[in-house]
Formats: sequence, structure tokens, C-alpha cells
Amino acid sequence: IAIYLVKTNAIFSSTFILLGIYAFSMQKIFPAAQGIYHQLSLIKFFKPSLNIIYNELLESTKKVDEKTIKNLEGENFSFSDQIQFNNVEFKYNRSKEKVLSIDKAEIKRGSFVGITGKTGAGKTTFIDILLGLLNPVSGQILIDGKKLNKNFINSWRSQIGYVPQFSFMADDTVINNIALGLKKVDLKQIKKVCKIAKIDDFIENSLPLKYDTLIGENGIRLSGGQRQRISLARALYKNPNIIVLDEATNSLDSITEKNILNSLLENYKNITIIMIAHRLSILEKCNNIFLLEEGKILDSGNYHSLLKRNLTFKEMNESNIK
Repeated sequence: IAIYLVKTNAIFSSTFILLGIYAFSMQKIFPAAQGIYHQLSLIKFFKPSLNIIYNELLESTKKVDEKTIKNLEGENFSFSDQIQFNNVEFKYNRSKEKVLSIDKAEIKRGSFVGITGKTGAGKTTFIDILLGLLNPVSGQILIDGKKLNKNFINSWRSQIGYVPQFSFMADDTVINNIALGLKKVDLKQIKKVCKIAKIDDFIENSLPLKYDTLIGENGIRLSGGQRQRISLARALYKNPNIIVLDEATNSLDSITEKNILNSLLENYKNITIIMIAHRLSILEKCNNIFLLEEGKILDSGNYHSLLKRNLTFKEMNESNIK
């Protein structure tokens, strides 16, 4: 500082102020510089792991022979008769409490089956086991008398159209969201499933580019009910043997919900429909309803029989009406 003052004949007070400004600026910049250094260190640390993942992904894109593809796809299988739960139990790791315990349950092909119960009754776990997402700790699930296992799990899942309460929507067009993951798009089939899902009128009369309209990230330009109907159309587009509706119409009014269900039952008479619902009136046309409580089937039967004999079902139905 002394040398600088002598050589430049600068006034000490002004130089001191300038130094203060520099010091203050460095104080503000220093945390950002530390952050940059930290991120560069992380990149350097994780680079070997990233190289391993990159090389594996690169290797996986190489062509494989038909035998390898067949092994990955597993055994070809087509659902034609019934699904059976025999003494199926499930509990999570490190937990002694059973989340699900189903002695016996049958779902016949072409039937409309409802699953209901209070919150935490085990409805979603029931479906996750049916889909093969969870493996029971004991018991077995039989598909047409054959135990569900890894040999045909991929073939089994390919026959199921699953519609969750909240579905992923890509920042893309309506048509690409319905044909999500498929290279070839059949516009005629897309219009058909949209009509069944009762979303065709909205698409064709309210959207500026109709089926080519961008719906935004996670379908931000659509309402909850519209997203659910597009999700249903997506599931139907793949021509599944089984449709699983996991609270998939809870954003719709009761009239639209019933119209969609009637449309499904009319157009897909041979398809198996499994529906999780809290609004019990929508299950009125079910061939069979499983009422779950604490992971067990408390009762089963059609809507009217359960309404007459089961107090829990009756209370749930009355709470829906209120």
C-alpha cells in the first residue's frame, strides 16, 4: 500500500475506500468460488463411477441375438380363465406386521371386480402383488392355474393396462401422450379409445390443434379429470386383457365417471376390469366386490348384497352420499 501511495501520489483516504470496496466484493464472491470448487471436486470424485455407467449403457445399446431377447422377454403367456390368490401374505422388510393376508380370492376373465375399504386397508398392496411389483412372502398367485413367476412376468404385465390416480404426462402432444412409448401411431385407434374415455369432445372442439396440441409439462394445460381420461385412453390404446383402475376417476364428477364406466363395459365385454374405489356407487355394476380391512378380505359379494348385510360397507356408502 505504501509503495502504491508513493508512486501514484494517491490520497490515503480514497485508496483506503477503494481497498474496502475490493475487500467487500471479495467477501461476496468467496462463497460462490467455494461452491464452484466443491462442485468441481464432486465431478472429479464421481467421474470414474459415471464412466462405468456410461460404458454399461453403451454396451446395452449394442445388438443382441434373438436367443438373448427371448430370455429377457420370458415365456409367452395369454390370460384366458381366472386369477387366484391362495394364502397370499405380504409384509415389508424388517417389519413383523403383515400388510396383506388373503386366504382366497378369485377374479374371472371378463368380470368387473371392485376393491374397496378404508384408508390403509391394503388395496394398493393387493394390486401391486397382482401386477408382480411386490412378491408375497408366502402363498401364491395363480394365473390360469399357473403360478405367477419371473418366467412370464413380463408377458403378464404386457396384458395389463394400469391407470393410477396420478399419471405421468410428457411435455408433448395429446397423441404422443396416448401412444406413449410406441413408435407406430394409429390415429383411428386413438380416436376410438378417446371416445370410450369421454375425452374426444374436449380434444376435437376445445384444443387448438386437436390431437397435435401440446399439453405442457405434466399436462399443466389440462385439468385433473382431463389428465385422468387421457391416462385411461393410453391404457386402452394398448388393447390389454385387464384394466386396473386405481382411484383413476376420482377427479371426475359422478355423471362423467358413470358414463365412462358404462362405455368401458359396453365396448370391452371380454376384458377384466379391476377397480379400486372409495366412491362405492361406482361399483354398483360389479360382479364382485372385495371389502378389505387391515389387509384381509372382510367380506365379498355384489353391491346390493354387501349393502344389506355388511355394516362397514353400509357406513362407507352413507358417508359417500353425505
